[in-house]
Amino acid sequence: MSIYKKILFFAPFGTFTVHHQLDAVLSLAVRLRGHEAFGVLCDGIFPVCDVLAWSGQRASADCANCACSGKSLFNSFSLPTLQMREYFSTEEFVEIQQWADALNPEEYFKARWSDAPIGEWIISSVCSFFRITSHQLHQPVVREAHKKFLINGALTYLSLNRIIEQQGPSNAVVFNGRLAVYRVALEAFRRLSIPVITHERGWAQDTFVSFSNSMAIETKPIYECAEAWSDIPLQATEIDRVRSYFINREKGVDVNLTPFLTFQTEHSKVRAQARIPPETPIIALFTTGEYELEFCDDFKTDISQLDLIRALIDIFRDRPEALVIRHHPYIAGDETSPPDKDFLRQAALLALDAPDNVRVIMPGERLSSYALMWNATAVIAPFSMTGVESVSRGVKTFGLYQSPFRPGLSGILKDLTRAGIEASLEELLDSQAKFGVEDLRRLYRFQSSFISRLCTTYRSFGIRDNFGHDIKVTDLNQLRPGMDPALDRLCDHIAHGTPLFELPDSERRGVGIHEETLLLTEELERIQIKRQEVKDQAAAYFDNFGRPNVLLIRESSCDGQGNTWRKCLNRSRHQILDYRLAQYDKLDSILSLVVQTSAEICVLAPAQVLWLDEAFISRGCEELADDPNLNAVIAGQWYINKDRFDASKGQISHGLFTRHYRHQDAATVRKNIGEHGTWLSIVMSGVFRKARLIDLISSVLNKHSDDERFDLAMQFIHESDVKLLKEGLIYCQSAVGHRNSLL
Repeated sequence: MSIYKKILFFAPFGTFTVHHQLDAVLSLAVRLRGHEAFGVLCDGIFPVCDVLAWSGQRASADCANCACSGKSLFNSFSLPTLQMREYFSTEEFVEIQQWADALNPEEYFKARWSDAPIGEWIISSVCSFFRITSHQLHQPVVREAHKKFLINGALTYLSLNRIIEQQGPSNAVVFNGRLAVYRVALEAFRRLSIPVITHERGWAQDTFVSFSNSMAIETKPIYECAEAWSDIPLQATEIDRVRSYFINREKGVDVNLTPFLTFQTEHSKVRAQARIPPETPIIALFTTGEYELEFCDDFKTDISQLDLIRALIDIFRDRPEALVIRHHPYIAGDETSPPDKDFLRQAALLALDAPDNVRVIMPGERLSSYALMWNATAVIAPFSMTGVESVSRGVKTFGLYQSPFRPGLSGILKDLTRAGIEASLEELLDSQAKFGVEDLRRLYRFQSSFISRLCTTYRSFGIRDNFGHDIKVTDLNQLRPGMDPALDRLCDHIAHGTPLFELPDSERRGVGIHEETLLLTEELERIQIKRQEVKDQAAAYFDNFGRPNVLLIRESSCDGQGNTWRKCLNRSRHQILDYRLAQYDKLDSILSLVVQTSAEICVLAPAQVLWLDEAFISRGCEELADDPNLNAVIAGQWYINKDRFDASKGQISHGLFTRHYRHQDAATVRKNIGEHGTWLSIVMSGVFRKARLIDLISSVLNKHSDDERFDLAMQFIHESDVKLLKEGLIYCQSAVGHRNSLL
């Protein structure tokens, strides 16, 4: 018996067509099944939103384009739509603004409008907007946007409740359920006991996930799906799919997003690159962005990742193994997203204070997580998918209890005290508890449920090039029952409350375990052979790996930074010829040192340079060794906005030549290095071949004005034999108010 439903599709961010194509197609599918549907859109009512996070001067145009895109998408499916603007008055808009103005900024996160905890619902968007944690909400620019998000939330709650009251929807469909206004919508529906489907892109190529009455990032649905399939033996095709999934991810495909790592590291080179002898066991730790853990209460823990790192570094001062901390590449930002500045700064300082048996791989370093997994003896992955990826490579792996990937891991860090962490390390390294078939069985069953049951591929639409919608419907009959099984499941859930993911039937429950065991045993043997090959090759490469001498010419006043520079030099992977000049403005003296040195690689470090990423010199040397046509490598710079003698308490204010701060025109560079910056501020993040540095300094000597020298440096970084890495690998004193000594 058919049950009539009226479905509200909440889709204010029209530019999110890769997501809202699901709403458009589903809205037509439910109407073909006799139900009613309508959409709720935005025509630019929000003063600031997630769509416009980094639009800058394009904000007005991007806002108009967003509204137009949403209207166009749903019009093409003949879906009736309503605008939220139509459901509140100008007076009410002013009232909400006044409410926000009257709030104490210290308590924005507690803000309530009417009876709704708007502050709690929108905090996730504020954190992702700026890529900060809730501990950084006090910054003035954050508070300004935070207040606007509160206004957005109140406007959404007011208008949506009126739409619900007037239209009487029986069901709702909402993208994501996390981003501010979508979270407000989810909570509004839940408060009125209106069943909600939330959806997001899936974790495998061209897939989507759909959750019932929860944010599409919550862990409970993941655990429920895993539990439903946990005792079901896998078939050969399912094992092959999981295996290919892990292989594909290392190649940068099957990720359903632009991959964060676009390079591969030879597995045999990891130990040499990290200076870890072949006989030393490696415990690897993989981090994720700290701000991401603000997205959902399911991710809340009693310990931050940085505090866990501090505890592990302290523990490893007294341990013989090596700890390698691999920070996620996205922490440094990309072309559109800013860096997680506070995490980045603290991670860099922790690296300087680490003992000799701890290596910290910062986001910009070219050492892939996958190569590290093959060399690791054990892994700790608090939240990241690198946890299950490590298990797939035969490594015992622990995560935190709150990890979405918990069902596929070897175990969890139960006790986060020092004694508890030490006990977990002993458990991970226990030679009697070897990695075996049961570890693979647990992993493969979880991962199969994760990418093949929870993640769904639709016949009627998909994802093109990671961010584009791909609607494949050319005829209405393609949306009728039986034509797209995944779409049928959504429609059946709306109409009858049936499960959103497939459950095992009696036939699957009757399948024996023998074939699965045989196939997983074969896979374990392949893994063991591969790991032994990597071990042997790594030992041979380590014994024959040479490191060139590097001339470092730094300003004597750098010593005023206490132990910072000594730590930098002690942790270098190269033999550093360290020269300090009291008068760094004497170019003739610098030139003489470069000419006389036996080193073929040179680095300049005026007082403006606070410290170097451990990988700075290594990365430059590798690039020069790989390409004989290169003569200089310029890394990205991070600027600390405190006096150089108190840099540990400063904050990263901006960057230069990084992926996010990527503009290289003269005006932008002048702005970033400050009014007192010079040509040296541009090239101080360079690793040079000796002859090229001699040529550069000689050319500078022939220029007599600051402007001429600046123009020469700008011309230099764009030469064909100079490479800009776009990775922030050195940390500098902010040039604002600081006069460089070399004029």
